[in-house]
Amino acid sequence: MPTRQEMDELLNPANCSWTWTEENGVNGFRVTSLISGHTDASIFIPAAGCLLELEGRDGAGEYGQYWTKSLVSDNSARAWARNFYDGSQNEALDDNWFDNDRCYGLTVRAVKE
Repeated sequence: MPTRQEMDELLNPANCSWTWTEENGVNGFRVTSLISGHTDASIFIPAAGCLLELEGRDGAGEYGQYWTKSLVSDNSARAWARNFYDGSQNEALDDNWFDNDRCYGLTVRAVKE
C-alpha cells in the first residue's frame, strides 16, 4: 500500500495528470506520469466507493476512498485515507485527506517498490 507521501506524489500536478474516464465499464481516474522518461506510465484508479458497515457498498462509480499505510501518529487504530470524486480533477487534487478507523472497507491500491 502507498504511504501518504507516495499518494501526495501522484497528486502533485508537476508529476501526474488526472483524467476522469471509463474503462471496461468502470468509472475512475487515469493517472499518467508527466515525468520525463516515464510519460508512458499510468495507472487506473477506479471510483470504487466504500463499504459501509451495515449499508453495503456506497458511491461506486462516483468516488473512491483509498487507504494508505500511514497510521495516525497518536492512534494506531486509525490510518490516513484519500477521497477521489467523479469528473473533477480540481476536486481530486484538493486536500481530501481524512483519517478513519482501519476496520472500515476502503479501497486498497497496491504499489510496487
